[in-house]
Amino acid sequence: MGERTWPEIPVGANGAPRWIRRHAPKGHWRDDHRRQLSRRLALSAILVLLVAGVAGVASYAVFSATATNPGASPYNQFTTGSVSISDNEATTAMFSLSNLDQGATGSACIAVQYTGTVANGSDVYLYATNVTSTNSLANHITIAVQDGTDTAAFATGDLSCTSFTPNTNTTTATNTTVGNAVPATAIGSWPTSNSSGYLLSSSGSGAPVQTWTTNPTTVWYKFTYAVDSTAPASSQANVQFTWEADGQ
Repeated sequence: MGERTWPEIPVGANGAPRWIRRHAPKGHWRDDHRRQLSRRLALSAILVLLVAGVAGVASYAVFSATATNPGASPYNQFTTGSVSISDNEATTAMFSLSNLDQGATGSACIAVQYTGTVANGSDVYLYATNVTSTNSLANHITIAVQDGTDTAAFATGDLSCTSFTPNTNTTTATNTTVGNAVPATAIGSWPTSNSSGYLLSSSGSGAPVQTWTTNPTTVWYKFTYAVDSTAPASSQANVQFTWEADGQ
């Protein structure tokens, strides 16, 4: 028999045989291994995303309920009230007197009406504005104020005080005491702002009998002037009287 020849087995540098993967081109096994590894990593990433998505959905799967007042329009509304005050002689001066002598005296009546809508009413102050005089005559004429009622209509007026009736519960006001009438005070000494004015009405603690909360509220006032015995001659005094209503 002839001698059998065995195929030559490649060996490495150290003499050990090198394994040969048949039917595969050079480098194909490594490429296949890389592709399998990439697929595994991709699947792992997808699983991680799916788990995160499930957790996100679970975080929103909480029962809830709401209640709204009111359920439909009109909604809750808040509207501020108003404060309004006027007098029936807005364009006519109570006094327009000339040739007065020392010791002269007289009166005039005026009605003041409150038409505000604030729930708690208003503090009403009376004070003087635009006081001017020559030879200091304003310091020699006093003005006293008394409140009351009158049978005359607001629009008609009663400057002569023909039907005026003073309130029997009237108390005297000063710059520091709550009341609803003003004592005889020299025009030059009258308060000139609400901060120091005579408080005629208030709904607060210690308020006077008069409280302006009704719309409308009408109050009549009798102003009485008196010229003292030392008033200078040929002199003049001017004054405006202001009622101010401040909402509570």
